[in-house]
Parts: sequence; structure tokens; C-alpha cells
Amino acid sequence: MKVIMAGSRSLADFGLVLEGIKTFPYQITEIVSGGSRGIDLLGEDWAKQMKLPKTRFTANWKRFGQAAGPLRNSEMSEYADALIAIWDGKSKGTEDLIRKMQRREKVVHLLEYVDADPEP
Repeated sequence: MKVIMAGSRSLADFGLVLEGIKTFPYQITEIVSGGSRGIDLLGEDWAKQMKLPKTRFTANWKRFGQAAGPLRNSEMSEYADALIAIWDGKSKGTEDLIRKMQRREKVVHLLEYVDADPEP
């Protein structure tokens, strides 16, 4: 499956990425990323380690302003088969992507860390 790896920037922990992948019940054949720091880039790192292809959808902030993130999420949700979302319960971008994948009736594997403290 082509799987989006996305999540809240406050949860930039490779261990969480590994947990999401370990508990994902399908075979991952490609990682899809929005290229944001944190979970997105850590997912790309995992794909590189596993020698899997990765596809990055970059938001065009200069051209589209605040609409760039939701537009990128729409493109990713159309392209990918599934989403592994590592969410702090606050990130609007991650929430938007989860909803878009659900509307398309695609697999959403959600790891939610609502009370997570980003700083040790």
C-alpha cells in the first residue's frame, strides 16, 4: 500500500513512527509525505532505511497561502491508499488529512497522543 506518514510537529519522535508502522496491519510499499518537519520527514527516513520508494507532496505556500496545506492534503489523500497519523489532538493539518482520508473511505491508522508533552 502507498501509505501517508503524517502527524503533529510536536510529536517528532522516531519511536512513534516505528510504533505506527509496527501496528499497521498492511504491507507498506511506498511512503507518501507532505515533507513537513517531524513525523513526515521521519517517515521518509524510515522509507530510506527500508529502501522503499517515497513520494513527497510539497505545499506551495507562496502561491496558495493558507490554502496550501489543505490543497496538499487533498492531493495526498487522492494518491495514497492509507494514512498512518500520529496526532496530538490539536494539529489542524493532521486533523484535515484524517478527515479527507475518511471521506474517501481509505484506511486511517490513528495513534493519538492527546496529553503528550513535546519537551522531555
